[in-house]
Amino acid sequence: MPSPATLTKVLVTGFGAFGGFDDNPSWEIVSRLPRTLPNNIEVTIHPEAIRVAYHPVFDLVPRLYAEDDYDIVLHTGLAAGREYFAVEQSSSQSRLEEWGYQDSPDVDGEVFTVAEQEAAWANEPLSLETDLDLLRVVELWSNKTSDIAFPPLAADATEEPGTAVTDLWRSARAAGPVEVRLMNDFDYASELGDGVTDDVRWSDDVGFYLCGFIYYTGLVEKSKTGPRDVVFMHVPYLETEDQYATGVEVTIELINSLVESWRERQ
Repeated sequence: MPSPATLTKVLVTGFGAFGGFDDNPSWEIVSRLPRTLPNNIEVTIHPEAIRVAYHPVFDLVPRLYAEDDYDIVLHTGLAAGREYFAVEQSSSQSRLEEWGYQDSPDVDGEVFTVAEQEAAWANEPLSLETDLDLLRVVELWSNKTSDIAFPPLAADATEEPGTAVTDLWRSARAAGPVEVRLMNDFDYASELGDGVTDDVRWSDDVGFYLCGFIYYTGLVEKSKTGPRDVVFMHVPYLETEDQYATGVEVTIELINSLVESWRERQ
């Protein structure tokens, strides 16, 4: 098992504007992360928000992963209809689905066709999941974030200090529910018990848009050199500096949890 004296390298990305969200909270959080964390963790931030577009992402991921020997890769994106942070277990191709990357235009008006998916991934499983132990990660993450709270909002000025995280997620929502499609039949949620009601959660609902696309592309790419130590985190809609600051705290604790779990496995 690597000791904290052994450097662990983590690459983190966030997405840019799409669908009326000019300031994507995934990038607003990622761009504010520190570049180093205690216990010898090095955080590399992709220097700009990733364009919400299939072909640029498909071209970028192999180059991005080749820049350094990253131990863990964390991609992040927005799930506007959710009220919590979640790490996603798996992602899939959509070429055999009735709806998917081939049907959902990106910010450039482009799709990733069935033919393109077949050319890129014909020899890959239709669905891939991370090799990171997300059950352990969420257990650690939940413990590390249990004391995180938001400052009161103007509308909630009469509330006691330490307003629960969930309260702000509910007040911050600015869109309807996102459509989610379960990728696998895993029953991890039942193992987590009460954890599925928390503000940090396990999920297997990454979807068939750019979040799912970058995750699947990353899982394929990472598997070429070793374990699929890649994960995707969905963040809720946030729009103020206080909300972003709390998002940074939550993400830092996710990185700490990912590294702790990863080191336990080595």
